[in-house]
Order: sequence, then structure tokens, then C-alpha cells
Amino acid sequence: MIARNYEKFPYFDHDIDLFCDTKLVNLKKILINIAKKNGWDCLVYDNHFADKLNKYSNIEVFHFYKFISGKYECLHLDFFSGTTLLSLPLIHASEIKRKRKKNFYQIDLAVENLLRIFTLNTLIMNNDEFKKGYAIKKIKIYKKKILKYKKKLSFKLYNETFFLNIALNYLKKSNFKKFSIYVNISRFIYMIKFIFKNPFRSVYYILLRIIELSNHFFFHQTGLQISFNLKNPKQKKLIYKSLNLLKNLNFLSYWKIKNIKYFLNIQERKILERNGAIISINSKLKNCVIFDNTRQVTNLLLKKIIKNNQIIYKSPFLNKIY
Repeated sequence: MIARNYEKFPYFDHDIDLFCDTKLVNLKKILINIAKKNGWDCLVYDNHFADKLNKYSNIEVFHFYKFISGKYECLHLDFFSGTTLLSLPLIHASEIKRKRKKNFYQIDLAVENLLRIFTLNTLIMNNDEFKKGYAIKKIKIYKKKILKYKKKLSFKLYNETFFLNIALNYLKKSNFKKFSIYVNISRFIYMIKFIFKNPFRSVYYILLRIIELSNHFFFHQTGLQISFNLKNPKQKKLIYKSLNLLKNLNFLSYWKIKNIKYFLNIQERKILERNGAIISINSKLKNCVIFDNTRQVTNLLLKKIIKNNQIIYKSPFLNKIY
């Protein structure tokens, strides 16, 4: 089931979020056939967000890439097995009702609007510098959709209604600060109720979440880290141009020059966690690289991005050169 942003179907941006409880092996077979049929150069599987111990927070991520012809295209698919709230289970994909719409299934509107409220709250709270432009645009879109489907909320799923309704009243007035405060009160009450009803399960899921975050940010970090040794400082411009091209085409979410030589700071780890890139540029005389044009740099970066994950399909031509 498509989770959100399906209004312009079949036209999507480069990312599609879906809820799915299909086995991974079957999902891979389906997506490999899609890659072959639609002429993608390669398909990679990103297991950085897979969590086999927690069926509510497991995310299977796949990236389709096309670049050999010189026309750069990508498509990112995120398959959610469920969703959590403050580390505790909210709903599993198998529990969500689905509705047939044109040539796809969408999730139940009541569930969709509830999740949309929490997504908007996250955008408001995490409006840091590298997401600011993106967040402002999304906040306006989500506000409009939430108020449009205000009466369609899954209160059977989410048993805290009082503070959530207050939050929606503030959203109508565009008071995002108060909206966020009351949504967070509502979330906290949900957490307390769940813990009282399921104390042992709660400890289990909170511990899993701690392990999961440790993997995402430290032990199993996603994203691209690459170091360039350049003899000619002017070649930096080629690297920056290529990185901006890949960012604009959504191959990368963001990129940043590394601040400290020997370790990553928190902001850099957040960028990597969101499938971004951290770049180091040195001026060592040994092992220097020389670039003639932007495409050469772009293809080098693409090669690194692709090999950063598990390649599960390569076109016959790509097989010859990679």
C-alpha cells in the first residue's frame, strides 16, 4: 500500500513510501523484474534500516539507478512493515486496511491522517538547517491535508483524543508551536497507557530502539563517506558541481565537507543517516586524482554510492564495466 503523496499518480517524486508485509525474498524478486522490464541500470538493496527483531520498525529500502546513457535518474522505495510511536508499537502493515484507487492500493484514510499529524510534528521539531527549505514546503502541504481530512482520524488505533483535538485547533490557526506541544502531550499519554498495559513488552521495544539508533548512527552507518586527494585546488569546483548535481537529482539527500579530520560530529552523522554524503578533501602529493570533467567525477561518486549497498541487479551492459 502506498503510504502518502499519491495524489498525482502515476507521477511521483524520487521517493515512494509503502507499507508492506511481504517476505523480503519475494519483494526482491518482484523489484528485480521491475528493474529489468523498465531498463534500469542497477537495483541496490539497503539493509541499514532493516530490523528483524522489531516488526513495527523494520524498513526495507531499495534504490533504482540509471546513468550509463548520460541521463541520470533514480527511484527510492521504502517498504515499512509497521510504525512506532516513542519507540512503542503503533500499527503493523498487516493491520492496516487498504483501499483500491486507480492502479494501486492506498492505506486507510483514518490511519494516513493520524500518521500525517505525527509526521508534521516531526518536521516542526526537526527544522534544522539542512532541512529548512524542504520542511517549510512540507509543513504547508501537510497542514492542508490534515485539516481537509480532520474528521477521518483512527481513534480506534490511537486512544488519546482530547489533546490531539486541541492540537488540531491550533493547527487551524497556524500556531505550529502550540500544535507541536499538544501533539507531544498526546504522544506522551499514549506511551504511559501502553507501558501500564504492557510493561514487559515496553522494556523490550525501548531496548530494541536504543540498539537500532546505535546502529544507525555509529555501528552500521549509512550514507557516503569519501576522501579526495587533489593536487590542483581548482578541481574542488568539479567535485562541488557533481555533488550538487546528484543532490538536485535526489541521488543524495545532502552533502557536507567534513569539519574535523578524525571523527564525525553529530550533524554529520545525521546527514549520513538521511542518505547524505560527507566529503574530505586533502592536498597530499601522493595518490592524487585528476579529473577532466564533471561527468567523470559524477560517475566516480555514483560508483561509490552503488557499491555502498548490496547490488541485487545489474543490466547486462553494466555487468561488463562494473
